[in-house]
Amino acid sequence: MKSWAVAIALAITAISPARAQAPEQAPTQAPTLADEEVIVTGERSGPRVWRISKDGHELVVFGTISPLPKGVTWKSKTVETLIGDADLVTSTSISVKFAELGPIKLVGLLLELRKQSKIADGAKLKDVLDPDLYARFSAARARYGASPDEWETLRPIAAAGRLREQAYDQANIRSQSLFAEVRKIAKKKKRKWKEAQVTFKGNAKAALREAFAVADQNEIACLKETLDRLELDLPSQRNRANAWARGDVTALRAMPQPQRGRSCENVLRGSKELSALLDQGNTQWRAIIDESLKNNASTFLAANIDTLLFGDFLKSYRDRGYKIEEP
Repeated sequence: MKSWAVAIALAITAISPARAQAPEQAPTQAPTLADEEVIVTGERSGPRVWRISKDGHELVVFGTISPLPKGVTWKSKTVETLIGDADLVTSTSISVKFAELGPIKLVGLLLELRKQSKIADGAKLKDVLDPDLYARFSAARARYGASPDEWETLRPIAAAGRLREQAYDQANIRSQSLFAEVRKIAKKKKRKWKEAQVTFKGNAKAALREAFAVADQNEIACLKETLDRLELDLPSQRNRANAWARGDVTALRAMPQPQRGRSCENVLRGSKELSALLDQGNTQWRAIIDESLKNNASTFLAANIDTLLFGDFLKSYRDRGYKIEEP
């Protein structure tokens, strides 16, 4: 059995890592980045931790964020100490394994991903998007420095991912998960690491074809959702990244809830098998946390900070009688 967790990530490059949803808003004129505050740089520790406890069992939660300022290197002696003291270290990430995916099948899957990233029959984006949406996409493409014909042959979900990367680059922020860094520290400290792990046992190429075969409207919605986020939310994302790097949870709480939707994820859910894997993984990481809380004195969790600020995660423990200490 060969682990290859990046395959699905390549297929769904435009999917946001956060799960919280906000009401859809109409797009407005895109804010400029010129007047935003100077980007934070250097070595930063991020915010202090949340503590969830009951009956001598404690869950210590470190809130991560993405995107991060480009010039920031995350390092926290406090977090390293807390990880070193934990009986179990985990995160809200989901590891995907593909059964019997050897080198030859791996190459085949990569080729299938490349094939599926293009619009069928040689069509272009202007042929599959309505004129208003295509005009918005073209304006954003020019705004973020891409050439006029850039990404024309890509499917809407792939074009959305490329556009987001280009916009982040111009804003001096980058998509980066700190879960891998937490896992490295756990290994260095010789702490037990456990994360949600699901195994795809079917035909990965067939699943991708199934997902994309029914993806037309979800893909277009994904591109629209990405444009909405960039037009409405990009300066806010940079400010949130700065506040996180400074460890300023008060500022993060005062900022609007980030724009989040599920249209991009719904593309992947066009495959019943892949949709089931997503649900299974989300159920698993919560079960890992609850089991560790029951059996261990100390558990360390890395989770997206939006889960703590806007989701029902903390409330679910408060409702069960746990004490919550917030930074």
